[in-house]
Amino acid sequence: MNYSVILKWSEVWAVIIPVLIYLYKKPNEKYIKPVIWYLVIALILNIICDIIGENYYNEPKFIVAINYNLPFYNLHSIIRLFLFINFFHLINVPANKFIKKILPIVIAALVVFNFLFLDSFKNFSSKIFTIESIVLIVYCIIYFLAILGADDASNNFNSSLIIVTGLAVYESVCFPIFLFYDLLSKKFQDYAIDIWDVHNIMYIILCLFIARAFYGRIKI
Repeated sequence: MNYSVILKWSEVWAVIIPVLIYLYKKPNEKYIKPVIWYLVIALILNIICDIIGENYYNEPKFIVAINYNLPFYNLHSIIRLFLFINFFHLINVPANKFIKKILPIVIAALVVFNFLFLDSFKNFSSKIFTIESIVLIVYCIIYFLAILGADDASNNFNSSLIIVTGLAVYESVCFPIFLFYDLLSKKFQDYAIDIWDVHNIMYIILCLFIARAFYGRIKI
């Protein structure tokens, strides 16, 4: 098995790592629940996407392969967005209760509007992935500012900080990929395929951060 195959299937095996750590350590923090739900759903969706890609990726009509598995990528982005919003709300980010209630409604309205009037759900939606990145990056920034401004900051192990750090790294690096991927896939298909490897590497990093958070403090 060569490097390209390993990286291609990283969307599957990378997710399995934090799932196994979760089953082993069984962290019981309330905010872990939406994260583990995300991982389970992501694992299912990524298996579907990669199996479809394996069967259709090398077909002469490349666009057929896109239309077969890209709806699942759109669904993945939406699920990741809202489950991590739930994660942030469980760690009281943002602290303002009105914003906490209204923001998911506004984001849901944007998602519905996008697929009703702008993009077809069967094609990759750069707009949805971009919205995901912007929203989650903003949540991450709010979290980091809250941590920096906290009076009771300590050196105790904080699994939420590790998860947010991994998410911030993933979303920040992938933001330009998401923003321009629709254009690249239409005009520069080979480059679009190659640049998705960067996404897969960052996804591995995200999963490793989550796995580290699930593992907890390492006793020396």
